[in-house]
Amino acid sequence: MRGCPLLQTLLAPAQHALPALSLTLAAASCSSHPGLASHDASGAPAEGTRGRKACPDRRWVEQQASTHCGDPRLTEVASSAGECWGECTERVVIGASGSADGACDRAYFFGYEFDETAPPLRRNQGSLTSAGLGSARKLALDLEDVSLDKTYGCPDCDDGGASEVVLVRRGVRSRHTYESGRPPDELFAADEFATLLMSALRTCKSNELVQVHPRCTAEAAR
Repeated sequence: MRGCPLLQTLLAPAQHALPALSLTLAAASCSSHPGLASHDASGAPAEGTRGRKACPDRRWVEQQASTHCGDPRLTEVASSAGECWGECTERVVIGASGSADGACDRAYFFGYEFDETAPPLRRNQGSLTSAGLGSARKLALDLEDVSLDKTYGCPDCDDGGASEVVLVRRGVRSRHTYESGRPPDELFAADEFATLLMSALRTCKSNELVQVHPRCTAEAAR
């Protein structure tokens, strides 16, 4: 992979050591308009008006990850553009599908205008490949005992944008924010992973980390 030597190192062993995961997604299409996606009282996806399951909301996704996924883990990545119009904040939550096997191989994308408390403009999802799942696990293990600051530099100052990595280590959830394009050395590999993961789910183009859902909604105008 051009320009990402550290991620190549992470991917190489995972591609051979881990068994191939099923790329079949249990949930059906995600909606580009929040009003078209229905959920039950818990936030779990409910049957849509056309007989398809709607994309789950973020609260349900985070609950599933908290209940079913291991420790340590890389649980979320996010980025926000500085001077921007349209879909300016993106977040991907790595979690479980809610199926009986409880596998934490699902990547859920949420695109917001800016305010993450408002309904997302767009939701997408994909299934981590064996290489993607192996990379996420290795990143979490490598960072398990690393001392990390909450903030690096001046994120989103002068419309420069901000990036974020969320980890769960020894039962503690921590957020680490830094200037877009300028990750600290400790988070360099995690930033490369996040960039590839978000790009695939934003553009609906699968890559070595994630297989996007066939009904993925393409990137909104910025």
